[in-house]
Amino acid sequence: GAEGARALLPRGPEPTLHGQSKEDNRITAGVGARAFASIGASAKKLEMLIGCGHVPTVDFCRDKVASLVIEWLDNAAGMATENEQGTA
Repeated sequence: GAEGARALLPRGPEPTLHGQSKEDNRITAGVGARAFASIGASAKKLEMLIGCGHVPTVDFCRDKVASLVIEWLDNAAGMATENEQGTA
């Protein structure tokens, strides 16, 4: 359940993009921020979204979320290329 998932957050080294809606009626911004703080990845980014609901990927913010994900993946691909070339 949720407790098990929370226990795993500090162990995850994977780069993480966390999108949180300020208007989420189920998960408050504070709860989302605390979950983000516990993520163990060194490369992580919190995006607080405005004007979204509980599921931003299908609500009014879906285009904003898509843009953030594309930008995140482009940056992650660049980091991987730099690491492979030994320039990071």
